[in-house]
Amino acid sequence: MGNLISLDFTITQNIYYFVGRWPGLLFLAKLLAVWLVYLVPLTLILLWFYPGQNNKKNALQAFLMAVFSWFVLASFFSFWLPRSRPDLPGVGVFDPLFHRPSTAFPSEHSIVLFSLAFYFFLVKYKKLGWLFLLAAIFVGLSRIAVGLHYFADVAIAIPLGLFAAVLFWLLGDLLNRLLSPIIKLAIKLKL
Repeated sequence: MGNLISLDFTITQNIYYFVGRWPGLLFLAKLLAVWLVYLVPLTLILLWFYPGQNNKKNALQAFLMAVFSWFVLASFFSFWLPRSRPDLPGVGVFDPLFHRPSTAFPSEHSIVLFSLAFYFFLVKYKKLGWLFLLAAIFVGLSRIAVGLHYFADVAIAIPLGLFAAVLFWLLGDLLNRLLSPIIKLAIKLKL
């Protein structure tokens, strides 16, 4: 176990110091680490208002899955396997809307983005799947590069995101029946 932790720290340090050598790359990493996650609500809102009942259904199910990924999966692992953030010099990333939790494991941002990527692939929205997969990779690497997470914090988000996506995909028919009245009302109200 000690070797894995040592390897995790070494990978994290290498990414952190590699990006830190170039001010432009560091600026981009800070920008992506904080702001790219706002792609989630923007995309889900656009999908909701895009014509078609199926889009509303998938937008609503994706939103519920993102909430599940963040507040259930990430919170569960954070509570049972607490891990402090990397102690690296110069970590100065400010997120204006969200309080930064004191634990790093697992990366909430990465779990949400990976779960959305996998979910959109499963429901055959391949373009959105690729968009969120790229966003998940860029956000995950950026959050390592600015010292907010260890490599393992982001890496574990991949199987956790896949678990959430498959779970919600398997529950799709049940969720569809439960959410159908909401979607029909939204269509009736032209929302």
